Amino acid sequence: MYRDRPCARCGAVFTPVTSRNKHCSVECRFWGAVEIGPPEACWPWRLSRNVDTGYGQFMAEPGRSPRSTHRMAYEIANGDLPDGLFVLHRCDNRPCCNPAHLFLGTAADNAADMIAKGRRRQAPPLCGEANPIRRRPELALRGERHPGAKLTAAQVEEIRRVGRSISGRLLGERYGVSKHAIWGILKGKAWGPPGNRSSGSKDKTDALAAAAKR
Repeated sequence: MYRDRPCARCGAVFTPVTSRNKHCSVECRFWGAVEIGPPEACWPWRLSRNVDTGYGQFMAEPGRSPRSTHRMAYEIANGDLPDGLFVLHRCDNRPCCNPAHLFLGTAADNAADMIAKGRRRQAPPLCGEANPIRRRPELALRGERHPGAKLTAAQVEEIRRVGRSISGRLLGERYGVSKHAIWGILKGKAWGPPGNRSSGSKDKTDALAAAAKR
């Protein structure tokens, strides 16, 4: 049994369950981690946030999954959330916990709000047969056709020809690339495997295109 103490937020006297208890209730513990300002301002969550979404996280009960702080703030101020509804931000500030900045919406409302505020995620990259490059490999910008290429196919062939007798550092200085780029070329990790004379050339592209049509 621990001695009674005043709540760190509201000042009410309570009996703590552990020596670490500083607040008389979950609500006081929650608001104690919110930077409360003027009524019209955002009230940011000061503790942990979800690294993927940016929303604050609050451990309401030990052993349970953390809750989103904007949803927690709305429930404390307005009661339980109706089934199937989302809590949206008027301010578009995800750590904000000011109930005046929060409102309820459906999944459609949430999606429309996300698009209107420019937060729609890009579609995931197309994989497998859905990728147009798999169907038309001639469209792929490989080798010297790539806009970021610093070398030509002829230079790559020359690097592979003399690579055993000249250091990667000297070759890199000669061709304006790093020694790591030279290493990747010699090991076949860049510009295709050694022996492929046309890394990124038309011959390779035509072969890929023919294979895709079979």
